Amino acid sequence: MGTVQAAEVLYSDRGADFTSTHLDQGCADTRIELVHSTPGVPQGRGKIERLFGTITT
Repeated sequence: MGTVQAAEVLYSDRGADFTSTHLDQGCADTRIELVHSTPGVPQGRGKIERLFGTITT
């Protein structure tokens, strides 16, 4: 059986689901760095946007 490793960084946009104090505290408690993308700059989210495009097609 393989091992599972916790994420070190959570990279997200600034949507309401990702800007809550609950998420901030959860990341702090688990030592995960929370990084928000720059508003209005979709180029910064290129990899995840391509993944979503792959999933939905």
